[in-house]
Amino acid sequence: MNSEPLIITEQKSPCGEDLELTLIVGKEGISDSVDVYEGAMFYQEWAEHFSVEKDSKELDESLKMQRDIIPSRISKLKKTFSERTNTSFPSISIFVTKVEVIETIAIGNKTVVRVLIRADTGRFITDGQHRTVNTKIQLFELKRTDLSNHTIGMKLCVTNTESIYDAREIIEQQFSDFNGRSLKPNSSVNKFYDTSSNLGRLMKDIVTSEIEGVGQIKDVVAVQGNLKSGKVYTFDQLRNFVFKAIGKTETEIEKLLQDDPESRSIFTDGVRKVINGTFKHLPFRLMHEPNWKKKKDEMLFTKAIFCEGLAMAANCYSTQCATQNTPINWDIFAGIEDVLPICDKADPLWKETGVTIHKQSDGKTNVTINKNGGSRKIALIICNALDIKPSLSLTL
Repeated sequence: MNSEPLIITEQKSPCGEDLELTLIVGKEGISDSVDVYEGAMFYQEWAEHFSVEKDSKELDESLKMQRDIIPSRISKLKKTFSERTNTSFPSISIFVTKVEVIETIAIGNKTVVRVLIRADTGRFITDGQHRTVNTKIQLFELKRTDLSNHTIGMKLCVTNTESIYDAREIIEQQFSDFNGRSLKPNSSVNKFYDTSSNLGRLMKDIVTSEIEGVGQIKDVVAVQGNLKSGKVYTFDQLRNFVFKAIGKTETEIEKLLQDDPESRSIFTDGVRKVINGTFKHLPFRLMHEPNWKKKKDEMLFTKAIFCEGLAMAANCYSTQCATQNTPINWDIFAGIEDVLPICDKADPLWKETGVTIHKQSDGKTNVTINKNGGSRKIALIICNALDIKPSLSLTL
């Protein structure tokens, strides 16, 4: 199943006008191809000339370079502005494709420039999108004209590219660097945008790989970490699947790719095959039904613990093939839906084997996942059902 071609629409000036700024020439290690300027602009300029990226409901996740807007953060900012006048915020960071330098002046040990950002110049906010939304609300919806001459510090990064998307790796890396030590973005978002490591780049490439009869991996994996119709696992869970299926830790994989760059293509091919070979046999179709939320809660295969257990079983199978010197045929996982009740977490099998815990409350049975060794138990059950020899680590 092939995905439809994606349409890329760059952000331009919302007001359709050029913007002139006075800035200081800066220097950072972002990239040799990127020019950096530091300065400030008025709230009015900020609100009129810059917008934020569409969220993942409107924009395909493979095109996103930022996390989705979090409504609760906007509400908190609005509350702050309604209750306080002593507001102060850190600088924002903006990427643009180009600027026109109108004038250059040396002042002290700094170089000051007047630059012009044309209305049709591509632009993207990497840090400060929630503050941007709030500023627009304050000025345009709440008519807070008293804020129009307030200033916000800014870092302006000029990519010198035709399209802002030509610099997406640099943009995403800055987002990850700014937020990597913060708890604000969830782990799926931050890890997806972190391309500073070989593993990070490999995993980002992986999500566009095909799953037979299903679509691309990104069609069933929520990069933003927010599950919705069709999305079963988070990007963080996919990474963990890879680690368990390959049988190596993140550090071990990174070292392997660093020490032997030529092994990257072989390793990537192997990861694609194990994901396709196992995922194509899972009933992802059920997550497209109108009551998908209810089904996700009721089913077992949609849980992170099952994803991890499936990966462990896949590792056992590949180890078995290597030991017996037989070719890998991932169709051994065909029919897993028929031989195991993976669509019903309340099935007695899962209770009897300790995968789930059943508790009575007000005459109802509440079924919860046993996180204490549950994935290992699932792996053993899968191996037994599909006639795969479990590894010693699973049986001990």
